[in-house]
Amino acid sequence: MKDNPTVIRSKKALTQAFFELLAERPQKRIPVKQLCERADYTRTTFYAHYEVIEDIPYQHYAEQWLAEFSDHYDTQIDPIEDPDQAAVHVTEWVFSYWREQVDVVNSLKAIDMEFVIVQLFQDCANLAWEKMSNWNGSALSPKLKEIITNQTANLMFMIFDLWVEEGFSREAREMAEIFLSLTPTAPMEKLSVCFG
Repeated sequence: MKDNPTVIRSKKALTQAFFELLAERPQKRIPVKQLCERADYTRTTFYAHYEVIEDIPYQHYAEQWLAEFSDHYDTQIDPIEDPDQAAVHVTEWVFSYWREQVDVVNSLKAIDMEFVIVQLFQDCANLAWEKMSNWNGSALSPKLKEIITNQTANLMFMIFDLWVEEGFSREAREMAEIFLSLTPTAPMEKLSVCFG
């Protein structure tokens, strides 16, 4: 079903229509009816692929950005032996990527969809943990891992949002270092010993 050309075509049209409307009406929510009219598909087609309209930007970036992150990790970050430097590089890459997407981020925030970006940050953190052999996230209980991932993603989004508000006056690497200096790794390590 995922590789079905009809499915691919309809999802692509709906996604394109979503981002067009988001750019044209950056302060207004996008009704499913208007989205379907723009894409020239029925509401039935929309609901065959998505439960809610927020699924469109989430799935778009989950497929493209997380695949790009995975490739970048494998080629650029995995060879780094120092885990602290690897963490800086990962975070710098995330901030740099989303800086390029700032118009989309601001538009999603304007229509109360910033949680889409936070969810993507959570997915990215999970993917990074899977890939980082030198940080044994697999030893954590699923609940503790979820708590840490949620905290990390929310903190990352908050710092990114502050960076946007200040007009990107600092480099992405500096923002990565600020983020990592605030990440509560020591308390989390103690929690993992107690509850992991």
